[in-house]
Amino acid sequence: MSDWMPDLNFLSLILSAVALWIAWLAYRVTATVWIQAIGFDGAGRWNHTENGGKLFHCFDVILRNRGLAVHGLKVNLLFEADDTEYSFQLSQVEYRKREVIVKDNGPFESGMIAVFSLKSHFYEQALATAVKSMAGMMSSRFRLGIYSQDYLIAEIPLWVRFGTLKNSWNYIAWRLEKWIGREGVIPIFKSPAAKHICDFVEAMRSSSHLPPSREPLTTPMDYGKNVGPK
Repeated sequence: MSDWMPDLNFLSLILSAVALWIAWLAYRVTATVWIQAIGFDGAGRWNHTENGGKLFHCFDVILRNRGLAVHGLKVNLLFEADDTEYSFQLSQVEYRKREVIVKDNGPFESGMIAVFSLKSHFYEQALATAVKSMAGMMSSRFRLGIYSQDYLIAEIPLWVRFGTLKNSWNYIAWRLEKWIGREGVIPIFKSPAAKHICDFVEAMRSSSHLPPSREPLTTPMDYGKNVGPK
């Protein structure tokens, strides 16, 4: 019987590791700032009450707070171009708590979801200057700056790990599929944040009559239909 009975020392080690993980998770929730970016979107939009009825471009971010409450929450898009650090503040769209829209501008509490949006017509000239001086998309270190009462408390990178290699593979896969005349046969890496940033910047370059970026960030494929390893 002793041949198949599990080692009690090994079981104790596993239980200790699980207990430490639970304790670490509880500490992070109750004693640290823990804000996650859970969704991104970007598209051209039109609203007759906004921007004089003209088309504009947006980059939207959905955040979830899983840690301490944050007071005076602000979100900026940060990136570098031509040895200059650029920072553009996103507009707060709404707060939600358990599917209920929070009307007041109170603290961003644990469990709440917030939506922020960067609209091109708010910073049209500044954005045009920034994208004009950009050497390339991958070298600009796009990230979200999270501020509480005007103090930077966290940064969320919009680049995935090994992003350059993954994006290069996506581009090669797209070229191969275009060459063989079939779509969805080669797996690619999913990078939604990078895709929407690319769409937003390329839209700004196009509206400023600038040539497309020399560094392909994502491919013009439908990521929802062709998703490879994450």
